[in-house]
Amino acid sequence: MDYKKLLIRFLPFLLLPVLLFGINYMTGVKTTTGFGTYIIIGVVMFSVLIFFVIKSRQQQHILQTGIRGKAKVIAVDDTGRQVNFKPQLLFTLLVTMPGKDPYEVKHLASVDYFNLTRAQIGAELNVMVDQDKPDRIIIEWQDSTDKNKP
Repeated sequence: MDYKKLLIRFLPFLLLPVLLFGINYMTGVKTTTGFGTYIIIGVVMFSVLIFFVIKSRQQQHILQTGIRGKAKVIAVDDTGRQVNFKPQLLFTLLVTMPGKDPYEVKHLASVDYFNLTRAQIGAELNVMVDQDKPDRIIIEWQDSTDKNKP
């Protein structure tokens, strides 16, 4: 993920406490909201930004240095939550990689609606596995035949 785009997306949220404090200060309106509240809001928003940057770097590291493997879906559980209007599912996967014994991993992922048909028990999925922490994986939903499609 491009960090400049991420910062641009979060910039209004990071500047929100400053804007709210400035409006209250300039209008002279006495409110019960103190300056500390604005600082707390700013710290929380900055923490969320840092979380997304770290998560994005981890995924980028796995994609660049990870090991390609296959994962067989053993179980799929719906969490009842949605992320960006995509259902979040908890997968139990049997991961196989060249030269290593198969092992089981639980993986939480948001799945596009058009990929739900591939998220069935018994399905084989392409995955990228972190070399250092094999329980960290990224499911590659695109087939090798779909790579040229936008």
